[in-house]
Amino acid sequence: MRPRALRPQLKRDPLDSTYNLQVVFDNPRRLFDRYFCKHLAAATPGFDENLAQEVRVRLCQVHALHDRILALERDMFSHELRGNPPDADPLAAKFVLHDVASPPCDDPQAVLRPFTRADEMRVLLESFYYNASRIRDLFRDSDRGLPGLRAFESTGIRDVRNHLVEHPTRKRGVKVMAIGVGGPIGPQLKPMRRGRDPAGTWDAGLSANAQEFCSSLESTLKTAVGARAV
Repeated sequence: MRPRALRPQLKRDPLDSTYNLQVVFDNPRRLFDRYFCKHLAAATPGFDENLAQEVRVRLCQVHALHDRILALERDMFSHELRGNPPDADPLAAKFVLHDVASPPCDDPQAVLRPFTRADEMRVLLESFYYNASRIRDLFRDSDRGLPGLRAFESTGIRDVRNHLVEHPTRKRGVKVMAIGVGGPIGPQLKPMRRGRDPAGTWDAGLSANAQEFCSSLESTLKTAVGARAV
């Protein structure tokens, strides 16, 4: 990975805990527990306890992945600032890291490409979007075992998983391997395009996508359990 761009962003300390938008996973997780218990107590016909357990596990996982991603981003951003100080305000920068992974063809015995923190960031981000997308699928197929959740949608999660992770060669995909760190929107997958590349899908950033995901979960689950508040 190498830094390819610096973009001015909000003038705020990138290591401050308030730098990224805070996303609350607790409410939707507790609401899903209430939904789970409601259908267990009612012995709702068609309610699939195994699918409900899967949702509960995956909600825990996306919560932990989100927190780990933001912690790693703060560490990576601090490191990039030390190694590549921007000309402008150092507290107002975003780093876009382009993965240059071509092999040294003139030296077949060269050291293999190492696993980096940027690789870890990509693995964590892709895991977050895969798990969140699986929750989306379970909710939208709710007639098969999780009644009352079909209205759920999270377009940011859907589009990043489908077009940037799973199907990058299709019409709305992006093939250039890059990630963005820093700035107020959180880490991004594939924010770079080559000159003649189609626009593809733009990742709005982890903060916006996770916020949309949590808000939609909370709204859908409140309706499903008949609750106005947690």
